[in-house]
Amino acid sequence: MVRRPFNPDKCSSTDGSWRIKTKKELDKLIKHENIINFARAQRLGWYGHIEIMQDTRLVKAIHAWKPISKRPMGRPKIRWQNDVKKDTLTYLLTYLLHGAESFLRS
Repeated sequence: MVRRPFNPDKCSSTDGSWRIKTKKELDKLIKHENIINFARAQRLGWYGHIEIMQDTRLVKAIHAWKPISKRPMGRPKIRWQNDVKKDTLTYLLTYLLHGAESFLRS
């Protein structure tokens, strides 16, 4: 899951080949953080970046686009916006619970 966001390195050899980063290198890049929390933070950071973009940008237009046709029958596909909402709610609840604990301790 981590290897994709962190692009492979170009080897220093003259043949121009690429190499995939090792697990230790990837762990060092994310600073030994839990990978799930890291992915959530990256997703929320990108969402915030999209929200402050100008409306004329292509990424913003695609994000705001709503399809005209109906969705196919069956189980709904997991959408990126649903993950962002779930992550936001998780962080908000965590923040509120930690705030309540510190308030009750004092």
